[in-house]
Amino acid sequence: MDRKALGWLVQDFFKTVYSKHSSDDGPADERDEAWMTISLRIESDENSIRDRKRQLRELVKERNLLVHRLLTNFDPDSVESCENLIRQLDEQVDRLIPHHQPLMGIIGNMQTAQQEITKHLEAELRESAREGRDAV
Repeated sequence: MDRKALGWLVQDFFKTVYSKHSSDDGPADERDEAWMTISLRIESDENSIRDRKRQLRELVKERNLLVHRLLTNFDPDSVESCENLIRQLDEQVDRLIPHHQPLMGIIGNMQTAQQEITKHLEAELRESAREGRDAV
C-alpha cells in the first residue's frame, strides 16, 4: 500500500470498507496450520458515502495539484511563498482529520480485538497441549 497512489488507495477504501459483499478470504493454498482473517465493513446510507467520496476525491485532487504543480512554483527563500504553502497544507490537514481520526479509532479497536483473540487462542492451545500431555 505504501507504493500506491493516493487516488487508488481512496478507491480501494470505498470498494473494501463500504462494500455490501462479505469477504471470503481464505488461504490461497492448502495449509497445515490454523489461520484467521479479520475484515471490516461499514454500513452507511448512499448519500453519506457519496459525500465522503466527493470530499476525499477533492483532497486527492488538491494533493496532486500540490505535488505536481504548486511545488514547482514554490520558493523556499520567500517568506510569502512559505506562508502560502503552510496555509494550504494546514487547510488540507483540517479537512483530512475528520476522515483520519475515526478510521484510526476503528483500526485501534480492531488491533485490540485481534490481540485479545490471540491471547485467548494461545491460552486454548496451551490448555489443549497440556491435556494432550496428561492423557499420554
